[in-house]
Amino acid sequence: MSISERFYLLPKLNDTNYTTWSIHMKVVLIKKGHWSLASGTETLDASIQADADKIATFQQCQLEACSELILTVEDSQLPHMDGDDPKVIWDELVKVHHA
Repeated sequence: MSISERFYLLPKLNDTNYTTWSIHMKVVLIKKGHWSLASGTETLDASIQADADKIATFQQCQLEACSELILTVEDSQLPHMDGDDPKVIWDELVKVHHA
């Protein structure tokens, strides 16, 4: 079984399992190379804003990270998943679930 197959067997985020889910999700995002987007350490900086290819690649990576997050939550969590920025989504989940 591949990492992606095991990943989707993990329990989805609900109102009671944020701590466990967030640890698993961080590892998945690290493995897929998207944690820097969700944590905010990678941003669209001025040095690449003039390069359309780099912008498109950055935006595609953001969308992939968002999809990884969205696919791992129960429907009740979807209201917290608004937007195309994984940092915004991650921060919203922290705000909602982290006591």
